[in-house]
Parts: sequence; C-alpha cells; structure tokens
Amino acid sequence: MASDFYYFISSLPSLRFGEKAALSWQDFLQRCQERLSAEECAGLAALSLEPLAPQEGEPPLVRDWKLAERYLRNLLAAQRARKRRLDENTYLRPSDIFSVQLGKRVEEIMLLPNAWEKEQALDQLRWQRLDELAFGHDFNFEALIVYAYRLLILEKLARQDEEKGAAFAAELLAKALPERP
Repeated sequence: MASDFYYFISSLPSLRFGEKAALSWQDFLQRCQERLSAEECAGLAALSLEPLAPQEGEPPLVRDWKLAERYLRNLLAAQRARKRRLDENTYLRPSDIFSVQLGKRVEEIMLLPNAWEKEQALDQLRWQRLDELAFGHDFNFEALIVYAYRLLILEKLARQDEEKGAAFAAELLAKALPERP
C-alpha cells in the first residue's frame, strides 16, 4: 500500500503558496476515488479550513491541524478584543498550544494596512504550519492530508479578489450610509 501512495502522490501537481493550483479540489477528490479506499476518500473529503473541533478517530495530523487553527484564531480573537477593550477570555476556546513567536507574528500581521494583506499573511502562516506537520510524511496518507489542506488554502485564495472585495465594501457602505440632501 505504501507504494500506492508513493506513485499517487508523485503524480499530483506541486502546490506553491500564492500560485494558482493546477488541480481543483473536485479533481483531487476524483483522483482520490480512483486510487484510494472509500474510507480514505471520505476522510479527505471531510477536511475543511473551518475551525471544527477535533473528532474521535481522525488522524493525528488532522487533530494537530485543528488545534493549531484554534490557537491561531484564539490569538486573533484576543488581538481584536484587546483593541476594543473587551475581556478577551470571553472569546477564547480551550487550547493547550502556546507560542510566543506565533503571537508576535500575529501582532505584526494585524498591523498590516488592509484586510487583504492580513488574510494573505495569515494563510501563509497556515501554510508554514503545514510544512511543520508534513515533516516525516512524504509518501503516506498524512502527506495526502497536507496536500489537501494546501489545496483548500489555494482555492480559498483564488476565490478572493481584491478589486471585487473593495467594490463590495463600497457597495455596503453606500447602502449603510444615508444619502445627504
């Protein structure tokens, strides 16, 4: 079975942060259905960038990803609460992770001039976390999990468009602000 992963993973196009993926999420899942067990396909199809709680029986790498994402979101929630002079503990979820370095990096990211740049930088942090999680998992199911998360990040970035976002924000502001006579 290990050789099956080796050839399958080797056949997938490489993914680079900030570049358009040569493979869509649906195409990836289709390829998985052709080569992997139904259980493995279901596990990959269930992956999400949404901050879901870790589930019993899921691979340790998925659990580690979810816990790291929860910690990152806790850092963001704490930053926002402090900025608004609110009790940050109200917004935090339980987490066993602590990183001074990541906390400082999130502080730096939140100082970036616009939401687009902040989101890009946060996704780059997520990509770097996947680099850490991928260590030691070159040609196994966990490598496919890392690949899938990276593909989800690239698809999310591809859906974002700075100009459309600015136009949408301007439209919302126009609707929210009453016209002056």
